[in-house]
Amino acid sequence: DVDELAEAIDKSIHSLQIKDQFVIAQDHLEQKKEKLILKLQDSFQVIHLSELKFCKSDGSYTYFYLNDGRSFLASKSIKEYESQLPTGNFIRTHQSFIVNIDFVDKYDKQGFVKLKSGEKINVSTRKKVEFLDKLLK
Repeated sequence: DVDELAEAIDKSIHSLQIKDQFVIAQDHLEQKKEKLILKLQDSFQVIHLSELKFCKSDGSYTYFYLNDGRSFLASKSIKEYESQLPTGNFIRTHQSFIVNIDFVDKYDKQGFVKLKSGEKINVSTRKKVEFLDKLLK
């Protein structure tokens, strides 16, 4: 009957609104993440994400480069760390690199990102559009 249909539609709309609110809250929490814990060979290293310039893959290991000049080699693949980094600041530019947008100085149309500290990072053809969208936001 019409009343039952209207009630079912109202419940569906309410359920979708709750799911939307959950997604927004989840995104907000992800963006609030401030630290990452790296498992190193003989210790655990706390890294403040605001200091992380980029990550570089080396097989099943990942190098982390900080803005103070320090770097760390962690014993997990870059893919495992990618999901732990907030998507608001960090983007995969290449199968071997994740870059913190806050440290980007410029994008070179030959397919490179130049960081404020001078490093050049590859941007693959496949990742170019996604990277530029995030950079230009």
